[in-house]
Amino acid sequence: MLMSRKSLSSARSFGKRSGQSSSALTAGQNATVIRTSNPVRKTAAAAPADDLAPDPAPNEGLPFPVVGVGASAGGFEAVMNLLKHLPVDTGMAFVVVLHLDPRHKSKLTELVARATAMPVHEIKDDMPVEPNRVYILPANLDVIIAQKTLKLVRRPESERLHMPIDHFFQSLAEEQGSRAIGVVLSGTGSDGTVGLLAIKAEAGITFAEDEASAKYFDMPRSAIDAGCVDAVMPPALAEELARIARHPFVRPSRARVKTPEQEFPESIYVTMLRSNPEELRSLFHDLLINVTGFFRDHSVYATLKKKVVPKIIKSKSGQGEIRVWVPGCATGEEVYSLAICLMEEVTRAKRNVKLQIFGTDLSEVAITKARTGIFSSSIAKDVSPERLRRFFSRLSGGSYQISRMIRDMCTFARQNICEDPPFSRLDLISCRNVLIYLGPELQRKCMPIFHYALNPGGYLLLGTSETVGTAADLFTLVDKKHKMYCRKATTPIPNLEFTSKGAASIKPELIWRETPARSESEPGLNIQKQADRILLAQYSPAGVIVDRHLRVHEFRGNTGRYLEHASGSASLNLLQMVRPSLIADLRTTIHKACKNRASARKDGAVFRFNGTPQEVNLQVIPLTVPPSSEIWLLILFDESNPSAGTEPKETRPAARRTGRTGAVRHDPGVVRLRAELDATKESLQAIIEEQEATNEELKSANEEIESSNEELQSTNEELETAKEELQSTNEELTTLNEELSNRNLEMAQINNDLTNLLSSINIPIAMVDNTLAVRRATPMAEKLFNLLPSDIGRRLSDFRANLSIDNLDNLIREVIDTLTTRESKVQDNQGRWYSLRIRPYRTGENKIDGAVITLVDIDEEQRRIARLELASQYNEAILETVREPLLVLDAELRVREASRSFYETFKLNRKKIENIPIYELANGQWDIPELRELLEEVLPKNRRFENFRIERAFPRLGRRTWLVNACRLERKGERLVLLALEDITFAPKARPAPTPATG
Repeated sequence: MLMSRKSLSSARSFGKRSGQSSSALTAGQNATVIRTSNPVRKTAAAAPADDLAPDPAPNEGLPFPVVGVGASAGGFEAVMNLLKHLPVDTGMAFVVVLHLDPRHKSKLTELVARATAMPVHEIKDDMPVEPNRVYILPANLDVIIAQKTLKLVRRPESERLHMPIDHFFQSLAEEQGSRAIGVVLSGTGSDGTVGLLAIKAEAGITFAEDEASAKYFDMPRSAIDAGCVDAVMPPALAEELARIARHPFVRPSRARVKTPEQEFPESIYVTMLRSNPEELRSLFHDLLINVTGFFRDHSVYATLKKKVVPKIIKSKSGQGEIRVWVPGCATGEEVYSLAICLMEEVTRAKRNVKLQIFGTDLSEVAITKARTGIFSSSIAKDVSPERLRRFFSRLSGGSYQISRMIRDMCTFARQNICEDPPFSRLDLISCRNVLIYLGPELQRKCMPIFHYALNPGGYLLLGTSETVGTAADLFTLVDKKHKMYCRKATTPIPNLEFTSKGAASIKPELIWRETPARSESEPGLNIQKQADRILLAQYSPAGVIVDRHLRVHEFRGNTGRYLEHASGSASLNLLQMVRPSLIADLRTTIHKACKNRASARKDGAVFRFNGTPQEVNLQVIPLTVPPSSEIWLLILFDESNPSAGTEPKETRPAARRTGRTGAVRHDPGVVRLRAELDATKESLQAIIEEQEATNEELKSANEEIESSNEELQSTNEELETAKEELQSTNEELTTLNEELSNRNLEMAQINNDLTNLLSSINIPIAMVDNTLAVRRATPMAEKLFNLLPSDIGRRLSDFRANLSIDNLDNLIREVIDTLTTRESKVQDNQGRWYSLRIRPYRTGENKIDGAVITLVDIDEEQRRIARLELASQYNEAILETVREPLLVLDAELRVREASRSFYETFKLNRKKIENIPIYELANGQWDIPELRELLEEVLPKNRRFENFRIERAFPRLGRRTWLVNACRLERKGERLVLLALEDITFAPKARPAPTPATG
């Protein structure tokens, strides 16, 4: 039940943690474990309410809950869906932190405003937070919440991983405490996990998106695996937030009067715990705070490597072993951090020393995770790249795992440090920020255990808010700032009692307030105790027990005659409560007892009670409570008179000084005055001694302040120098920025020119990079390759081009590899011809960065060539089929071709007459001046002639008569002469004379 477990912050409030720990005790087995006044969290009925420390002051944040919503760019739809289903009057403020591109201005505010009726604001610096509003993080900035306002901070450039969600969630936890709500939606990486851990540590409420609805589940999975998510429940998250907003603990009535409906009685929760073991286990695990990190507080590890680790390594000889114990190790980050730190120092010292680190905790879930050693990618913020490379291995999901070498050094176990036996022969114990969650009794119990577990000269490391307390006689302070202590060589403390029940059997148990105390086995003991109480009450003198600061810790008997509360602020200081007339005597007696470390007594101290002077004997007895060496004072007010006949010691010195032993001795006024004078002198002397001691301390403090002042002056000078360097750097950056601005303007102009040039060219041109992805394309190329403007950046082979070419990718790769130009003729789907030319793309530095594809339209030329080829084929067919002898002569009247009829008629060989002038054929029978004159005018003057008569005797034929016809012929761009012969030797009648004709 989510509401019963997390929305009741009054039943589950934790103090702020400054470091790493997990509560080292089991709920239900130890008294005064948790510092709270709520009975639900009391862990032993026998512990009185006065023994429990008061609740810490709540965080002074906003009076209403603030919901932080984190997602990456892929979680935009999830954010919109969440805000769309939220009511307008939840009484909560919502801060949306998304991973945005820092180079572009975000329009997220306008988009979110369409999804919700709540006012949506883009965050400005120092913007106040109001309920029922949505705040959007702008691009290239981070946001934190502090002092009830949202503050923008610059995005850190030095971070290897940018974690804006973690930054905001951590500030939200610190500012709002239990009124903080964290929501992690869809996204990649692990941003938000550390922030949700911080919110959970402050008893806030945490949510994550489920895998079914998340577009990217990496961020929610990282938070869920870390164990810091209360519920995995979108898309019903909006309804759950609305239900939490309606709860009376979240939104109390305006009258501020708790009605029965608004109360959540403890009996209801206790009844639920009694009947629901699962809720009891959940409460137990909620009490264990598993918040930790790698190398948390780097200065602590730097001091360890400087002051502690070298001494430990030096103390080991031969095949020694360094043993370390980390109580409350949570998920093991500190254990592995110490292992890495020790390994580095051992390697640097070149010593063959074995390392053994023990990590213990009550949470079995945390111990199981620590053993696996698998952590999210967010650890890269705290672990240097060198350490990641040396001591971690990267897994497929992006997470890191500790190397096997380090895991073998570390042993994890479940343990209760106050009930189970500790590890022994240890060189170092790191118990950081565990003791702050234990009561004084348990803290005092832990110190002897640590002393027992450490070797002589071993070291104890505590958190910044912790000390050894009353165990100062067991440890010596080594480093005050980082709370490092060294074990003193004192006698081991006896009687270290541990339970016989093993740590593995620890289970959460509920112990009721109404559990009766253990009855005594013998009735006589009760009678004896009752009698002792009566004697102490009626016959023992009244008194108080104070510490060394004179604060009253216990009143014994009736002290009302001697002590009263003064008007003004309440105080338990003894000197402010005692009767004014007893202050001097009491101060002197206390000073004497503390100075001599022995009991001191002052008889006959006079005071007034109800206007009547009375006398009382003051006795101050110093005492200590082993094993602590702290001094306590028992101050008794005894009204019993001195024995009869005994002369008060105050009167003897006075009598000797005056010499009058008679009247003066029996004068009570003089005796009283002299006694008061002596007491005043002693009090004055005590005040002088205290003042001198105080002056010495002030002188020492003044010297330290002067030294600090000199250091501050030196630091100030360094800061001034750094400021000048920063100003110089700023000027250089300003100049560089101007140059870059000018370059950007020039580049923009060149880009515009190039865009217009490509748009105006009516030639298909496409540019690709080395991966064959499209870089630019002209409009004609977009049509041929079926490209859209949005397809820039995709591979050219992903598109089905309108060209009949199959190996375009291979041609482009060949051009890029060989740096040669390739040309070929291709056709589009309509049969149009193009000349495809592919050239290498060269940069200004003469580097090859792709290829340029150009297509030139050659359709007309190709069609003309086709027509000429067709005509040539037609002519050749005519020459082969015509019956008359035909000759084709070139411009020099050489035989280019002849018909089959010519070869057969004149009995000639084709190879013997080609390229031979016509005048040399048939032994010069064709060398006729008139024919030569006619043929030489055919080509230049484009003339033709017909029926030119030749009568000659031809070899192998005899005498024949021929009619010659000639005309000009063009084929494949060349001018030729076509000569036709007609045999009229056997014709019935003669033909007409030749009549040359022009074409």
